[in-house]
Amino acid sequence: MDVSARSLSFATDAPDIPILNELSVKTGNLSLSLRLLGASHQAVVTCPDGTLSETVAYRDDVDPYLPASHTQVCGEWVHQFSSLTETVPWSQLRDRAHAQHSEAKYNPDLLVGVFGAEREALTALEITARDPLGWRTVHTYPQYGQIVTTHSVVRRRDQSSPARRLLPNRFPCTAPDHGNYLLTLILWSPDSSLDDSMQTKDVKVLVIIVVIVVGFIATAVACVNLGNDDPVDFIESTYTRSAHLDEDSGRAYTTDLTPAQVRSEIGGAVSPVDARTDAGNHYLQYAKYIIAVTATATGTKILIDDYRRGHQRHSVIITGWGWSSSPPSGFRGGGPGSGK
Repeated sequence: MDVSARSLSFATDAPDIPILNELSVKTGNLSLSLRLLGASHQAVVTCPDGTLSETVAYRDDVDPYLPASHTQVCGEWVHQFSSLTETVPWSQLRDRAHAQHSEAKYNPDLLVGVFGAEREALTALEITARDPLGWRTVHTYPQYGQIVTTHSVVRRRDQSSPARRLLPNRFPCTAPDHGNYLLTLILWSPDSSLDDSMQTKDVKVLVIIVVIVVGFIATAVACVNLGNDDPVDFIESTYTRSAHLDEDSGRAYTTDLTPAQVRSEIGGAVSPVDARTDAGNHYLQYAKYIIAVTATATGTKILIDDYRRGHQRHSVIITGWGWSSSPPSGFRGGGPGSGK
């Protein structure tokens, strides 16, 4: 069923849905069934402590909602999910869809399903890692110019998350702990056996503690939002530094992935203010940087420029898109979006 990104819902407790095809893998104590549905995807991981699942699909029995991130725990295992919904020009959607088809020809861990007559209307499922276990999905909606990308990983609690494939600086896993702590404080009430003066004093202490906790959370959220505009850490930790390809002040990195894959990874990790494609090359606009993702004989080159230098370097191309020579605001507004 072909629907828009806004029709998607997310669930960790959905029943099994009829599948069209699937990828499966067993690694260590984990077994993954990554399922292609008629209305997106479902992933089910069997672990020693039970089952972890995610379902991203159109369902008429629940309201649409696709979170930017979600974390669930099963015993000693943690499942981290993140999503990004983009609205892109037709040419960019076409290029990225075709890149999925091309890669599927030689990548046994990538499954692509096409919906309807358009090859650009697809769901792609890819097993991206085995230790820790990770997967990625891409859902395209050509009629709306929408692309939904999700990244997931299942790991032991004492196992660090990979720098790649996850969306950093978005709703850290510690946030639920702060929320639970705050909830505990609010629900706590003074012991009725205490006299009125002691109860009043305890209530004052409670209010002070709550204010401190709220302030801490607000500060943490502010730091998170500021961090979302900087893709450099992700690029440095994910791709290979190639100083011999530097262009004056521009720093170069390389990978054997395709430009479309790299553009999807960087944009999925840290959302750009804008992103465009020209002749198969990709340009991502951030508050402080312009990132150029271009093809090489062996894969892809990623060039990081500070904003003004990047604008000068690529002005012939990007001026036509309305990108100002002055850095844009890092605030993009809106929420995490909704998905297919």
